[in-house]
Amino acid sequence: YAPGTYVPPTVCGTELSRTGWTASANKRSGWNQEWEDKALDNNPSTRWAAGTGMADGDTFTVDMKSVRSISAIELNAGTSANGYTRKYQVYLSNDGTNWGNAIVSDLGAPVTRIVLPTSQSARYIRIVCRAALSGEWWSIHEFRVF
Repeated sequence: YAPGTYVPPTVCGTELSRTGWTASANKRSGWNQEWEDKALDNNPSTRWAAGTGMADGDTFTVDMKSVRSISAIELNAGTSANGYTRKYQVYLSNDGTNWGNAIVSDLGAPVTRIVLPTSQSARYIRIVCRAALSGEWWSIHEFRVF
């Protein structure tokens, strides 16, 4: 991780349809209007929220239901401007069990655009928070994949 390393992508490609996708997280708000599916609903005024302060190791996982080619990921904190993970790692898997090594580790931003070093094929995407921030809930208003 190095300050200033985040660079938004100039071209992300075509956004993949999120229809039928599911998401899970190791934490969630007690209010069902802030559960994981809200990050996939194409409605920027809803969100997933962890329900407690960010902790190193918190996870947000998306199952795209089939193997897809991925070149970029966007995590948008929307109106929860301080609810983004300050450091993150990205893992990919085809079976939801074997994750291998992180393919990207970087600093987050209110709109975190993650460009993969090369296009990857995977069914599952896991984002791992790598910075504790007890006063802020990790929130994702929209999780987009390109």
